[in-house]
Amino acid sequence: MITCWLLWFNRNSCYHDSACQHPKSIVESVKRCLEDFLLIHSSDARKPVTTSAVSWTPPPYDTWKVNVDASFDERWSTATLGVVVRDSHGAD
Repeated sequence: MITCWLLWFNRNSCYHDSACQHPKSIVESVKRCLEDFLLIHSSDARKPVTTSAVSWTPPPYDTWKVNVDASFDERWSTATLGVVVRDSHGAD
């Protein structure tokens, strides 16, 4: 399925953006996706995760608290950002 999607994506990139990937590059992308799939579905990935209780501390009255988290996936050159803003009552 991922192979078909990558081929379709490459076809659209070639047609619309004139940015075609070399077939070897597509094969490498398929390999990376398969490695990720196997890693996620390995027995090590299914071990229970221990967590600790984390509590939210409200900001002082009449102020806002901003929590930010971000990640970057170097393999795909993609970034993700999450932001939560709350007042002293915990309301968004």
